[in-house]
Amino acid sequence: MLGGEAVLGLLARYASQLNAFAISLTVKSALAFLILIIYFGPILAERVMPLSFFPEQLQLYIEK
Repeated sequence: MLGGEAVLGLLARYASQLNAFAISLTVKSALAFLILIIYFGPILAERVMPLSFFPEQLQLYIEK
């Protein structure tokens, strides 16, 4: 996150015609999402896969 702030600071300094605030929202959101995926990666694999529907169960769910 600190690296992202440094890059955005340089962007604001040398490319002042760009709106650094608008760009920073996108960059910070993408960095936070990437960090969450890396951090929760081992947990998500074993927690999310049991939640997936198998095709037979999905057909039964649709028919209800």
